[in-house]
Amino acid sequence: MREYQKRVHNPPTWDNREIIVVSGSQDGLSKALEAIIAPGDPILVQDPVYPGVTIVLLIVAAKDGNLEVALLALERGANVNASYHGSTALTFAVSRGQSKVVELLLDYQ
Repeated sequence: MREYQKRVHNPPTWDNREIIVVSGSQDGLSKALEAIIAPGDPILVQDPVYPGVTIVLLIVAAKDGNLEVALLALERGANVNASYHGSTALTFAVSRGQSKVVELLLDYQ
């Protein structure tokens, strides 16, 4: 039966392959880099954060009325129109009465 399955279905054999199973893409990238980079090696990256971090900062700052953090997020390129579950930073700022943050966000529209 084994020979028949091999002949008819020709399943891939994993005898000569090296495979690593990881929990996600970030974990895989991390493991690949750890394999080739030694501690202390210089690494050049354009912006060492996740792309979505600035919008999270902006929304949290809008909710809390933190003008300084909102400005920092906007200066770092946060999209003022990005939404979280259908609400933008402006929506959160208006709903919480954060008038100074509302003014800032309107300036960046």
